[in-house]
Amino acid sequence: MSQPRPNALEVKAGLIDLAAMAYSTSTMIGNKSSQNHEIALDRLKLGQCAVVRRVDSDGEEVQRLKMLGLCVGRRVELIRVGDPLIIRIFSSKIGISASLASQVWLELCLPGHCALHPAAEP
Repeated sequence: MSQPRPNALEVKAGLIDLAAMAYSTSTMIGNKSSQNHEIALDRLKLGQCAVVRRVDSDGEEVQRLKMLGLCVGRRVELIRVGDPLIIRIFSSKIGISASLASQVWLELCLPGHCALHPAAEP
């Protein structure tokens, strides 16, 4: 049984909640950068987009992810939650175990901020 797709307002509300959470977290730790919105792939919400920034794993697992198209700088979208979770990379859909997904760190694409094309620093 497939899960219902969120409507645009639900996705936008989720993104705004995450932006507020990221801002408050960066403020608490004294980070003034608005471009550091990292989250593990297994924490991404349905319909969210992000760009891969690092993989905290080595060896065969990283090579397997690269062969599937999941590498640093690549934009991904979560299209199904669970274990395995399903992500879209370009026009392909791939499944990744939750334990492996927890080692993939992403920069969120937020309203007014695309992680793939960050604004220039002043």
